[in-house]
Amino acid sequence: MLFLQLIMKIKKAGRPPKEKSTRKDVDLRIPVTSDQKEAIVEAARIAGLDMAAWARPILLAAAMGEHGSKK
Repeated sequence: MLFLQLIMKIKKAGRPPKEKSTRKDVDLRIPVTSDQKEAIVEAARIAGLDMAAWARPILLAAAMGEHGSKK
């Protein structure tokens, strides 16, 4: 039992918590065809990003350009 207590006290390794202001807490789901997803996955791969990291700035730039939004 002592070993288990010692293990539980050791801080787990991992990524440090993100700042509250930079956390993404809502998902955006959009329907796409298989071909469209494949094109997005490939573009993200070429850019060295995951799909969300690749698409987020593109979508936000389009939204700000069309609506003047600054969020």
